[in-house]
Amino acid sequence: MTLRRPRLITFDAFGTLFQAEGVAVPDVMGAIIDRNGLGLGQGALARLWWDRSYQIASEDFVTVREATRIALASLLHEFGVEDDARAHSDRLLEAWKQTDPYPEAMKALRLLEEFDLGIVSNIDEDVLGALLHRSRLTDRFRVVVTSEATRTYKPEPGIFHEALRRSGHPAEEAIHLGNSPGEDIAGAKRTGMMAGWINRQGESQQGSVPEPEFAVANLQDAAELILASKPAK
Repeated sequence: MTLRRPRLITFDAFGTLFQAEGVAVPDVMGAIIDRNGLGLGQGALARLWWDRSYQIASEDFVTVREATRIALASLLHEFGVEDDARAHSDRLLEAWKQTDPYPEAMKALRLLEEFDLGIVSNIDEDVLGALLHRSRLTDRFRVVVTSEATRTYKPEPGIFHEALRRSGHPAEEAIHLGNSPGEDIAGAKRTGMMAGWINRQGESQQGSVPEPEFAVANLQDAAELILASKPAK
């Protein structure tokens, strides 16, 4: 696919700019398992919790904080135990606020400083705001759009349209970089934007997802490809 030189570059947050692997698993998941004597591992609980949260959020909009609380309360009920789902959910989101950018992310952002930059993330306002403040990136992005602000989640086009509206750029002048084919690539392409897949795990392309303009292992590779692209005639 031919990559046109964009004027706006938007990024997914977790898994693209900020490290998502194993976030809060040792502390939050371990505490739930130990307190309630659950017979499953931390990774298994994390997957069950996230899958249930995603299902709840997709059916009728609630914030990520509420989705994680409702999902955990439902799982604990199924396990036959009682615990404070809200407290655990709050601890999980607080842990997300403490995650760090990927090692190459800061260099990639410096390489791309001539472009308008933005973030489009399926997360709550307070979490992303705290994360950007902690990483000293608040002023680096022209637009920051969350699912909470738009009351919609990727891959729905509304969240991308809002980023375009705030930036003043049409879709054909924008590219979205993300790690999730089903959310980032599909959503951006449905909106008319270009898309770049940050495929850190070397996964195979999903047949039902539109083909991105490129797939690379990290953000620095993506930045170099964008810098090498030619302006549209």
